[in-house]
Amino acid sequence: MESVKSPGFLLYLSYFYAYFLPMILYVLWTPLSIYELGQRNDLSYNKLMTWTMIIVLFPWVGSIAYFFSGLSGYSKRLRILLIIPGLVLTILFVLISTLTST
Repeated sequence: MESVKSPGFLLYLSYFYAYFLPMILYVLWTPLSIYELGQRNDLSYNKLMTWTMIIVLFPWVGSIAYFFSGLSGYSKRLRILLIIPGLVLTILFVLISTLTST
C-alpha cells in the first residue's frame, strides 16, 4: 500500500495566491479607477457613465482598459506600476498552481 504524500508549503502558498490575488486586485483596481473617474471634470456625462458601467460590469478588463486608454489622470509610470505587476503575478501563480497540481 502506497502512502499519500502531503503537498508542500510552496504548493499551498501558490494555491493561496492564485486564489486570492485576483480578488485583491479587483478590490484595489475597481475603486481606484472609479474614484479617479469621479474626479474627472473634463469628460461628458455619457462618457463617465459608459466607463463606470464598463468598470462595474467587467472589473478586471474595465479597470485595465480605463488605465491604459489614456483617459486616466495618473502618470503613465504609475498606471504601469498599478497594472503590470499584478497581472504578471496573477498569471505566474495560476500557472504554478496549475502545473504543480498534477
